[in-house]
Amino acid sequence: MDDYILSKNSIFIESCVESLHEAVRVSTLSIQSIELCSHLEVGGLTPSISLVREVVHAVDVDVKVMIRNRGGDFMYSPNDLSEMLHQINILKQENIKGIVFGALDINNTIHLENLKTIIKAASPLPITFHKAIDCTPNIIESVQILSKFPQIKYILSSGGAETADLGSTMLKAMAKVKSNHQNIIAAGRITSENLAYIREKTGLSHFHGRQIV
Repeated sequence: MDDYILSKNSIFIESCVESLHEAVRVSTLSIQSIELCSHLEVGGLTPSISLVREVVHAVDVDVKVMIRNRGGDFMYSPNDLSEMLHQINILKQENIKGIVFGALDINNTIHLENLKTIIKAASPLPITFHKAIDCTPNIIESVQILSKFPQIKYILSSGGAETADLGSTMLKAMAKVKSNHQNIIAAGRITSENLAYIREKTGLSHFHGRQIV
């Protein structure tokens, strides 16, 4: 689905899930995409291949998969990267529609070498650069860096704040500097109850949440 190009009045809703039951439930509601993870208590890790296979076969919406082999920071060792590349190679054999990934260096800026390696391995799948961007010292500069990569279709962020509501000003600023091939996906405690409010406050069309539907 080329859902990064939407009409003015369209809205893109992505639900974050970590089980087959959750995936099936939300797929019957008004969503366009599922982000499938494990261990959301640490921000989300790569789910098992068996779960990915079950979810892809059970739902009729796009499934993106988190690529992250451990909790903690986003500074990955060569061993970490090797494991994640292995995960991507396996997952590409399934009918997933994208991967979710982010990597930072010791200064918390985007680790370009690791990012390029993942982009090459994941091709032709689109990539969502996840909320690691909120840890960078200059979020706007980070968006400008990511805008140079056509395969990065989405940037998931709460605008550097704890919630999308608190980060709404930054989210709007991010949308102004992103590339035309990208969309900013607002995240951070977005629920079915506050979605309309967050949409109005940010002016965005793409939203992500655990309880968004």
